[in-house]
Amino acid sequence: MLLRTSITTANGQLGARFFSMDCGGKLCGIQEGCNGCHPFVARVNPGGSAAAAGVEVGDYANSIDGTPTRTLTEVVDALKRATTRGADAIDVELCRSE
Repeated sequence: MLLRTSITTANGQLGARFFSMDCGGKLCGIQEGCNGCHPFVARVNPGGSAAAAGVEVGDYANSIDGTPTRTLTEVVDALKRATTRGADAIDVELCRSE
């Protein structure tokens, strides 16, 4: 399931923490060399803006502010760019397993 949402930022924070994992090729198709390629939501702050936008633990980040995010570094960089430009809200596309 694909979830597209806009998360209001509070002091440059989304209210969610991302981590990455090695899927062993199950998600990315790379049987050897998959090295932390799937950034996912590991924590959602209760009552925070990410929770209000419907973000859940386990959601995978596909893109942030229109920038594809295949690695945790790309998530961090996209969030920094969005907050640096003073965004009140950040568009996030997430993939949710059902």
